[in-house]
Amino acid sequence: MTFLSHPWFRSFSFRSVSGSLLVSTGLAILLLLTGCGGGGGGGGDAGGGTTTVLVPDTDALITPGNLVRHSMVGGMPNVFALPTPGGVATFGVTIVHTASSPTYATVEITSPPTGVTAARAQPAALTAPAAPMGAPGPEMLANRPFELSGSPRLPPGQLAIDQQLRARLRGASLPRPAGRLGNLVRAEAGQPPVYPDHRNEQLNDTITLWIYARSTLGTEYVQRRATLRRIGARCKIFVDPEDFQGLSAVTGPYAISEADLDQMVNDFDTVGWPLITGGYGQPWDIDQDGKISIFFSPLVAKNGFAGFFDTKHYEQVNADGTVNDKGNNRDLIAIWSPGLSSEWVGEKWLSAARETCIHEFQHLVSYSLRAAQNNWPAFLADDKLEEVWLDECMAVAAEARFRILRGDPAGEDRFNSYAAGDPAASSLTGFAWNLAAYGHLGLFGLYLWEQGGDEAIRSILQASTRGKATIDAVFASRGGLLGLYPDFGMAVLTEGLRSQGKLSAASHAALPARYRFARPLGLTLRAEALSGGTTKPAIAPLGTSYHFVTLPAGFAQSSYSLTMTGPAGITVSVIRLP
Repeated sequence: MTFLSHPWFRSFSFRSVSGSLLVSTGLAILLLLTGCGGGGGGGGDAGGGTTTVLVPDTDALITPGNLVRHSMVGGMPNVFALPTPGGVATFGVTIVHTASSPTYATVEITSPPTGVTAARAQPAALTAPAAPMGAPGPEMLANRPFELSGSPRLPPGQLAIDQQLRARLRGASLPRPAGRLGNLVRAEAGQPPVYPDHRNEQLNDTITLWIYARSTLGTEYVQRRATLRRIGARCKIFVDPEDFQGLSAVTGPYAISEADLDQMVNDFDTVGWPLITGGYGQPWDIDQDGKISIFFSPLVAKNGFAGFFDTKHYEQVNADGTVNDKGNNRDLIAIWSPGLSSEWVGEKWLSAARETCIHEFQHLVSYSLRAAQNNWPAFLADDKLEEVWLDECMAVAAEARFRILRGDPAGEDRFNSYAAGDPAASSLTGFAWNLAAYGHLGLFGLYLWEQGGDEAIRSILQASTRGKATIDAVFASRGGLLGLYPDFGMAVLTEGLRSQGKLSAASHAALPARYRFARPLGLTLRAEALSGGTTKPAIAPLGTSYHFVTLPAGFAQSSYSLTMTGPAGITVSVIRLP
């Protein structure tokens, strides 16, 4: 679905080492093969030679868990001679497009029929490889497509609305208007504004809120009544008492139950609040009650949204400099009520709703921290906020962390929208507003947390830089984003092989921590076998193509070669699997 950009903009956010690493960066050995022929084969170009890059240090791959990383020399065959003593070895291969070019890169990969040795010198002495721990049989590693698992995690309208409303951030920050601001209790010249105090709200109070409603009504905002049904230690739960287009959150088959409300409060207070405030940062608390207001409404459901955090409720002015008279002056998240369809009821709705709360709470905190750096509560344009890809990366990963803390499985179907689809076509930083992009970013955010812990995530949220510059600084010891991202790709590959029974749990656990996820994610990864022939993956900028090499029964050669040809700016990682 395509949405037009609006002529005016405002900020909006939605959910919808152990082991060896050897890096070659152009220090590869250049071999001039003159094509002399012989041995019964056509020996090359009769008119001259073909220059081939023999990737160094591949002897290290004799040891399980070791990885060799190579920056390809563009336009020339790059040969990986893989050690296979005794004819037994399994390798994982990732190919990452790290160039700054905005276009796809095509890499031609050729692997010879088994039984052909690579042109490589064996080291003087080889250490015997460790005994394989549950090494998979070759028949388990056949390349095949995998179906998506699970059911959709988002209603149909969420992705389009995420894109439409984030687009309205794009514009310049404007000065505050002169004179009194209508949405403030008090604003005096030279003095900070004073906002309403909501600390004295009581159960069953009914208030009026402005809620974004463009998809359904063709207008920006409508007013909805909201009844305060629960007051937790760190949240207030409001429920819309009125139906919308025949859907009600308080009566009939789709009413939110008392048990649902109790569960929502408990999960937010005991899991969500400490997760976000401890691991990410503090919310603004604009209304001084120390709580997040969560509003459940059939209006949100009928619009096709799972939920959203609207920064308009923090802003004094609109992007065009006019007074913002649609702000609620509270730390507010709007969430759908059950019944968008018969599918979205019961535990499935409750699970999606509470995880959406955590996703949007992360966005709220991200905005609060950015606004605090920019003389808030002035209007903030897109270039003052976190880049979309990294903000969504943090928010989707927060959902996974929430599930982990609740004791639920960490994985979800958006992860497999990425892994089981066409992962090479998904760009990490070129957010595409589709389920695969959310899955890609969520996996990367989870990996960042597993590798760097809470301190790294807090540093990302509280940085004054944006996007890649922030990752470069926080993970400088890992080579920044371009050094870390290939490690992430290897972790996705090994988790995919583990999830599909191609790598035993013990073998997976034996890998260096940087090349694996710490928890099962159930990835049905679409990884291509390299077992003879030629393939040509097309890879998006900061995208990854996943592959593996396994040797058939009876293979007895001491090495096996892969030849790759493509442009510069391609990083290839090869790991010897246990």
